Amino acid sequence: MKICVSIAHSDSQAMAAACARAMNEGADLVELRLDHLIAPPDWGALLADRRRPLVATCRRPVDGGRFQGDEARRLGLLREAAAAGVDWVDVEVDAWAKVEFTPATRKIVSLHDLDGMPTDIASRVQAMRALGADVVKVVTHARRLLDNLTLLRLCEAGPVPTVAFCMGELGQVSRILAGRFGAPWTYAAADGGAPVAAGQLPLSVLRDRYRVHSIDRRTALYAVAGDPIEHSLSPHAHNAALAALGLNARYLSLRVPADELDHLLPLADALGIGGLSITLPHKRALLGLLDRVEPTAMRVGACNTVVRKADGWWASNTDLPAALATARLLLDTTAPTPLEGRRVLILGAGGVARAVATGLLDAGASVVLAARDEGRRRALALDLGCGDVPWNERHGVVCDLLVNGTPVGMAPHIDDSPFDVHRLRPATAVFDTIYTPARTALLTGAAEHGCAVASGVDMFVAQASLQFRRFTGKAPPESVMRRAVADALAAGSPSS
Repeated sequence: MKICVSIAHSDSQAMAAACARAMNEGADLVELRLDHLIAPPDWGALLADRRRPLVATCRRPVDGGRFQGDEARRLGLLREAAAAGVDWVDVEVDAWAKVEFTPATRKIVSLHDLDGMPTDIASRVQAMRALGADVVKVVTHARRLLDNLTLLRLCEAGPVPTVAFCMGELGQVSRILAGRFGAPWTYAAADGGAPVAAGQLPLSVLRDRYRVHSIDRRTALYAVAGDPIEHSLSPHAHNAALAALGLNARYLSLRVPADELDHLLPLADALGIGGLSITLPHKRALLGLLDRVEPTAMRVGACNTVVRKADGWWASNTDLPAALATARLLLDTTAPTPLEGRRVLILGAGGVARAVATGLLDAGASVVLAARDEGRRRALALDLGCGDVPWNERHGVVCDLLVNGTPVGMAPHIDDSPFDVHRLRPATAVFDTIYTPARTALLTGAAEHGCAVASGVDMFVAQASLQFRRFTGKAPPESVMRRAVADALAAGSPSS
């Protein structure tokens, strides 16, 4: 599948310069958004660089554009584009009969619905295919996860090449997978530029992270599902590892609102997704939708990994073994039972604290919980059979390992710490499950006091590596995953 980069600027010279940059960066086509121009188009400037095919369109606000003039002037701009020699002209279906083009101009007839999925979309597309256009383009705003399937299936059904995908964050997966279903191209934003449509991804993301040019029917698919999901680190880590091993596989990102969780597995089945990473807020709720849950996930009461097997979807939890592996490395890498008898103070009473505490207790550690919410702390301690202390007494607990399972210190509140580092003993190892920033105020202070420290990045890479092995059956290149995570954090991707 090719990538068409949408260029929107207020003057022709800036638009022409942006076109040239997009071509240099790998755009296969470039869309000129004439509705963003303030002055009449300078066709000499806009058509000076013809290394790639140019698409001209002029969108009205009802179609997601900015053109405020009368309809006669708008359609006149499209005629001018065709006469000037633009390769493609894109005109909306309701204006199709009002515009005549030169014989050499290739034509796109398009439908944009910003409100959602029309109930008669199939019949409307069938009528569009009979108009004589070279390509049919259909874009609706995704309101439901399964809207993606409706649009993607339009790409594969019909004699006229069809570009169909959903706008909005729920629809990003359809932008990435449109070529798998037969679309000749998808649309991207220029790198460094604002997207011209909701959910539009930058060129470099489609080109490098998802490698959409080479996605085909044989490409294995995996994904992370949660809400919010836009800053997930998982696609960075997994896609880098898949590429490093030369696997024809991609790892996607799925925003799944709580009221759409029932549709996650049907969507995954229909798209051919073989494995899912589950993040907040679905780690507990998804268990109720699955019959096959491995014992560790059942004990923790949360799953972060779901794999499709011959007999259905299996849920497991890699957070717990990842946390244990991180703790073992911190405390002692040589002792046969490095956690047995160790005293551990865990800050927090949420899902992370439960997973870490469960694993440590199983390994023979002595665990004490401290959390601001007394009710949740006492309930979790009673459920796990471990000790607990009020939040204001946490500094009095003598421990070999301190684990932060709270969000205190997470970006943007990077100067906060859940524990006074001046109260730490040098012999206490400190493990902060936060990884944004990778070096929290707690870890910085602990290291300055001579404590051994581990960050949430260590745990994240460990659990992602376990997931990768379960998804692909192959040993993950952990150094590649760690470098991808570090690069993403440095670039400002702040979460999960």
